[in-house]
Amino acid sequence: MPGYREELPRVLRTEVERGKSVAAQVKYWGRRFGIVYLELDPFEDKLPNLGALLDEIEERYGEVVALLPNVGLTGTSLLLGTDFQGVKGVAIVCRHSISQR
Repeated sequence: MPGYREELPRVLRTEVERGKSVAAQVKYWGRRFGIVYLELDPFEDKLPNLGALLDEIEERYGEVVALLPNVGLTGTSLLLGTDFQGVKGVAIVCRHSISQR
């Protein structure tokens, strides 16, 4: 992940397990905070992706300070009707470590 003055990448990639990686969209990368969005539909199947991404952010880029769920119509809504909503994704807010500022 670049520092504030470097070019902003569009995607943050990390390995979930051997040969399997996850890609999340970098939506904002400022001087002190970054925001990364990860799709989580279907929710349960994508939880390992979330865990791997949280580990990656904490180890390499800074402290995760918030997870903001994106709730709405999901693939399951097609089967159960539009009254059913679920977690479509999550925005991860991180505070940069001193070395990244």
